[in-house]
Amino acid sequence: MRKRKMKFCVVLLLGIGLIGVQAQSILNVKVGSENFTHEINGIRKLTFTGDNLNVITWDASTSNFALANIDKLFFSDTPTNMPPKGAALNQIELFPNPVQDILNIKNNTSDNCNCIVEILDLKGTILLKEDLGAINSINVSVLQKGMYICRVYYCDKIENLKFIKN
Repeated sequence: MRKRKMKFCVVLLLGIGLIGVQAQSILNVKVGSENFTHEINGIRKLTFTGDNLNVITWDASTSNFALANIDKLFFSDTPTNMPPKGAALNQIELFPNPVQDILNIKNNTSDNCNCIVEILDLKGTILLKEDLGAINSINVSVLQKGMYICRVYYCDKIENLKFIKN
């Protein structure tokens, strides 16, 4: 009985002590006048390599930030600039998905940057690499059926998107 009361008191004290603590659910990265946000439960991996901060999400997209350009990096419980519900987070779109032979790549940024595309298997091996230039598609007919990652380098950013080859 005495142990039970002791456990109850400890749990009660911990509960009362943690009432004011709120979980942080958003990673905010401020670069110049732009704010980038990532939901914590959507982040698979956060790494600092060389002079870069890499945020890798569960959907295989990657955000890379040069450490020298980051003005502020902080966690919060409310986002500073979350996009509206339903807004596309990726600047690059792949279609059709699943694909047969030709994978189209659409750049939704206002910048007119040159895109370099790499097609990787799920082990990370680069299978195809192409500089898109004015062409916004890549021939994937040589690939076997399965899931692949399309890594797109554009401006100073990198995005990883999954697609299925039928």
